[in-house]
Amino acid sequence: MKRFALFLAVALSLSSCGTFLLHDSFSGDDWFYLENKSTVMPVWVTGNIESKVFIIWIHGGPGDAATFMPLTDVFKELHDDYALVYWDQRGSGLSQGNARPDDYYMEQFVEDLERLIALVRYRYSNPTLFLMGSSWGGTLGTAFLAKPENQAHISGFISVSGAFSLRDSIRLSREWTMEMASRQIALNIDVGYWRQELAWYRHNQRVPSNALGRHWRNIDNLDGYIINYSNASANMPFSSFIFFSPSSLAYYRNHDFMQPKMWPWLAHIDLLPEMQNIKIPALVLGGRHDGAVPFQIAEMGFDSLGTNSTRKSLYIFENSAHSFFWEEPDIFVFLVREFVQTNIGNKDY
Repeated sequence: MKRFALFLAVALSLSSCGTFLLHDSFSGDDWFYLENKSTVMPVWVTGNIESKVFIIWIHGGPGDAATFMPLTDVFKELHDDYALVYWDQRGSGLSQGNARPDDYYMEQFVEDLERLIALVRYRYSNPTLFLMGSSWGGTLGTAFLAKPENQAHISGFISVSGAFSLRDSIRLSREWTMEMASRQIALNIDVGYWRQELAWYRHNQRVPSNALGRHWRNIDNLDGYIINYSNASANMPFSSFIFFSPSSLAYYRNHDFMQPKMWPWLAHIDLLPEMQNIKIPALVLGGRHDGAVPFQIAEMGFDSLGTNSTRKSLYIFENSAHSFFWEEPDIFVFLVREFVQTNIGNKDY
């Protein structure tokens, strides 16, 4: 078994250097790289490039990956109408280079996104651009748009469980976790474990920055990321992601390396006051059962936006947790399409 695991790891590693075990879905389209501050970040543009309407997907984490998302059916549907830009951020996915831990700070990520948008605008002759940020990607997208000058070339912002305030997200997710752990105890499920975790939360009135990993694991164990596995499993790309993509080995390596470097400042982010600077159209999405970024954050962000009330919308997915684009994909695709079609070419805000 150990030999098989070693063989698989080597095979996946080699796949990043060539076409070995590379899924057909990764071929073709437009691949290029964004280079900035000792980091080489891959960009994959696929879908209906001829539409001249581009949606930039800002992945979560920090430290997740974007370059496996196009394998999912839900995003393939969007490819029929629009071009989607999948970018692995510094220290994430297939990104390479010699970035230092000191380079993992908010202003640097914003600068990278600014460079990406300039590159896409140049390469595709100023297409219509939308930003769609998931979880941490919603945080990054908000920080980018909070600079008024960065809104000039963006037609709309779609927040997918966006963590506008990680400070409040962690506070609310701590409360959610304690409530759900109490329910597990009442149901006589893993009683010893959840009593131990409840005691830990009660001892720590705030989740310590150096223990966020423990908190995220508890959320996962309580289905706070995905509650509707029967729906989500049909849309999740993990079989192709693990066996046919070079992203898998790099994802786990980068994810586990970079997050602890960022936790001390991540836990204190609060962009809600700055959201009044955002005036462009916005679609804010949240999941009713989200344990990582509870739905109240979507409501708080929606209320904080400076966008005119006629140009912003809020939708809470009633049967989903954090990953509603996999759990309720039909509704997600409908809402994204409706928002994009409504705001193509709209610059009167």
